Amino acid sequence: THTHTPITPTRLDKDRRMKESNTVKPTQNSLTPHHRTLWHTCAMQMHDNRKNPIPSGVAAVAMFKDDQTVPFVARYRREQVGWLSAADLRQVKASHEAFEAVAAKAASVMSKLTSADKLSRHLERALRSATSLAEIDDLYAPFKTKVKSKASTARALGLEPLAQDILDGKRVNLAQASITKRLPREQLDAGVQHILAEHTARDPVCRSIARQKFERATLTCKLRPSADRQQAAHYANYANFNMPVSRVQPHQTLAIARAEKAKVVVASIVLSPHQQQEVLQRLNRNQLNSIHKDHQALVKASVEDAFARLMRPQQQRQLRKELAARAQAQGLHIFSNNVSSLLLAQPVRQRILSIDPGFRNGCKVVALSEEGDVLGSAVVFPFTGRGQDAARRTVLQLLRDHACTLVAVGNGTACRETEQFVVRLRDDIPDLVYTVVPEAGASVWSVSADAEQEFPAMDCTLRSAVSIGRRLQDPLAELVKIDPKHLGVGMYQLDLADKQLAMSLDAVVEDCVAYVGVDLNTCSKALLQRVPGLSAKKAAAIFAHAKTQGFKTRAEVAKVKGIGRKTYQQCVGFLRVTRASTDDPWLRLESTRIHPDDYDLTKFLLKTLGASHNTLCTPAMQPKVMSWLGVDDFDPDKMLTDDESMREIASLPAVAAFCREHSFSPPSVVLALAESCRSSNFDYRIAFSQPLFRKEVLTIGNLNVGTVVTGRVSNVVTFGAFVDIGCGHDGLLHGNALRAVGSPTISAGDVVTVRVASVDVRQHRIGLDLRLGAPPQVSGQRTAQVSDFTSKGHTRDGGSAIGNDDGDCHRQQNAPKRNRKSSQNHSKASSTCARTRPRKRGAGGDRKDGDAHKKRREASHEASHASKPERHRQQNTKPKPAH
Repeated sequence: THTHTPITPTRLDKDRRMKESNTVKPTQNSLTPHHRTLWHTCAMQMHDNRKNPIPSGVAAVAMFKDDQTVPFVARYRREQVGWLSAADLRQVKASHEAFEAVAAKAASVMSKLTSADKLSRHLERALRSATSLAEIDDLYAPFKTKVKSKASTARALGLEPLAQDILDGKRVNLAQASITKRLPREQLDAGVQHILAEHTARDPVCRSIARQKFERATLTCKLRPSADRQQAAHYANYANFNMPVSRVQPHQTLAIARAEKAKVVVASIVLSPHQQQEVLQRLNRNQLNSIHKDHQALVKASVEDAFARLMRPQQQRQLRKELAARAQAQGLHIFSNNVSSLLLAQPVRQRILSIDPGFRNGCKVVALSEEGDVLGSAVVFPFTGRGQDAARRTVLQLLRDHACTLVAVGNGTACRETEQFVVRLRDDIPDLVYTVVPEAGASVWSVSADAEQEFPAMDCTLRSAVSIGRRLQDPLAELVKIDPKHLGVGMYQLDLADKQLAMSLDAVVEDCVAYVGVDLNTCSKALLQRVPGLSAKKAAAIFAHAKTQGFKTRAEVAKVKGIGRKTYQQCVGFLRVTRASTDDPWLRLESTRIHPDDYDLTKFLLKTLGASHNTLCTPAMQPKVMSWLGVDDFDPDKMLTDDESMREIASLPAVAAFCREHSFSPPSVVLALAESCRSSNFDYRIAFSQPLFRKEVLTIGNLNVGTVVTGRVSNVVTFGAFVDIGCGHDGLLHGNALRAVGSPTISAGDVVTVRVASVDVRQHRIGLDLRLGAPPQVSGQRTAQVSDFTSKGHTRDGGSAIGNDDGDCHRQQNAPKRNRKSSQNHSKASSTCARTRPRKRGAGGDRKDGDAHKKRREASHEASHASKPERHRQQNTKPKPAH
């Protein structure tokens, strides 16, 4: 076996320089969204204490390398990072990590090429200028050696020098070479062709040509003949799917991937014959630039072989990978937003009767206090003949003994029957209301070590009921105990990459915990572990100190063993020590967002305002703040959530002068002003969605088109939102219905008033609309494509089990039969006209022909939308079709 140096794109110096310049030109448009974000943030300038300009993105990266957390930097170091939000900072962090990955790979490739003595000056410059991993792969591709390939077999026969001479533009006597190497001419030609084909497939310019053309390819799906009939029905919309790659939606990508995994469909990315001809022509122009005329036929054959055998599969894999990555990113974004809305739901601070429904094992009932302590429990069987009366008496006794007027019902098995049971209890307790609570993950927590430690003598089934009730009382404190991917509020989250999903959800939970804050004396260990800056070990130490000694001030956290100065600085701003009342007004700061390092700032600020310390953290501070600022309105909520409002206040003359005099940071001053106007122990979740309480049970049989109902958004996906309207089946608020009213922002947990646009009782499908005064949907028409997006397809993990989530992509396929037939006739007639009527040459002829074709298309369009009797009259009076 002989080893040979792989062919490099040498050719002519001019040709090589052209290829390298076309390949490695780094522009902002070629960067990924993360890279573009870093470019943008680095362009934003700020000034440090030395008044030296420093890019905000670079400053943020320096803080991250110093182990500072994103929530801490976003709240207490805002000025130093150019007022970037937490979301922007996470993008900067991800961008920096992406750049480091590209730089590390480029260094690794340069090291390999240097050891092989193949690193030229132009190639080194290209590798150092690369902005993505794919670009580095393209540059390194010509130097890769496969273990076994047709080209490697040809190299072993000593045919590579012949191929290199052909590429260099020389005339090679292949007949003489066949005699010299003692190989049949057909074998020699085939070997040289394989080497040339591999060179074409690895050439960066050729790969760029193929990639540009495949960006306009079509994603197709065909039903497998051996597919299970029931599975095929679940993915009916993907049995004959055709969509340009650029228009494929993320949820469609994930649905197709799931259908392929279930071996229902076969998906592929294909080019039309015309597109294939175009790419072959461009490849031939690129490869035949300096080839001798005697070998051009051989090189053309090698180009066709390279495209069919090497480049097309490679580009198909690359495109599928990019589609999957885009779908993964969108799925993570949607899931993160839904989890954030779920965690920040408004808590219900009152006594609750929690019920975990069940048939065979009965309903587990638990009464909870305002703090979530168990007051009483029972197991009842309201769905059996002999146990109905006893169940009613037991539940009524628990409600009366513990003064509960709110019932939380889990949404699992027997949920609808339990709702009806609770509604019948209103005969004895008229003010009784109930709400349905998602119970996803409750059973998993009930058998965990933390649950056994908290309730050692309680049965695990009753622990599930405790979890359901506590989710209503304090969603954040209870849901952090559950693995977020099991919350069921995303889009195909079970199909997402575990590593990226875990990182994204950890960031969401961390941001939510930082936004609300954690009470040191009452929080759980699971919640304390989510505080930014605390590890599991350090959180356990703080939790143990809280249980044994308690905390009077946040400064005592620094005295806990294992908590250093940096850890204390990073976490203490997100901790709270709440009190019902206190004699010392300064202790009210312990339950605010003001960092202990900024307590002196608050005292200076209070002195400057001329306010008494007794008015600190009370609404009485707001008039004094407005008077000092010289403004007519000062909303503390906007100061904490709206960056523009915060920067506007920070730029006022009074704030600027105060910061110059005392050397304080403007964002810290604005934060202190906002917190000093709030009452002590303020809950920041009061502005978020609250549960929807019901008094009656609604069934799908009671729904009529045009009925206006109130529901709670249970899930938000790319093509719309699913709304729980209380009938046991979520209705779909399609994206088209949202766009019809201006695309309002809707989050999971929001309470919305909707109109029933369509009802299919047999298929359990409900279409919803936000236009309350819209006319009822007429049978056969398509209002917002509600028939394509159904609650039946809404699975527990947020995906679509039947694939009915691509109505925008199949309007023609799912259109009424008469319209579809007319459109098919029109397309057929148009193609016939194109074949039988030659186009006139010249600009004027082309314009006339285009105008005539446009008129025929408009006439056909009007005819296809005419009423049926009118079309019959047209056909009776005119012997020829309108088109």
